[in-house]
Amino acid sequence: MARKRRRGLLPRALGGALVSLIVYLAIGSSLVWLGAPGAREGPVASFADFDRLRTLDRSGLPDLRRSAARDGVGLAYRRYRPAKPSNRALIVRHGSAYHGKPLHPLARMISAAGSA
Repeated sequence: MARKRRRGLLPRALGGALVSLIVYLAIGSSLVWLGAPGAREGPVASFADFDRLRTLDRSGLPDLRRSAARDGVGLAYRRYRPAKPSNRALIVRHGSAYHGKPLHPLARMISAAGSA
């Protein structure tokens, strides 16, 4: 009968520490390689710039409407009418930690194009 070899606790702990170190170094290297958050350019920078959210054009922002979910909880939503009749609908959701006003320019653009 073959005897199973058992690895000791110390080699396993050292192996786990080595893997953790490699992961931390990989994350750190990628952060340095990608640059600091303030150095970003392009669409990522504009999306991540929360100060710009205060200055978004909110003209034409529809009033909030409310609908009750199956459990009775009130859900708020905004309805954008398409520029031309359409048989399509688009539902854009956002997380529960922030309101949906920053999605207004996107919804207005989709509505104006008659895409939904």
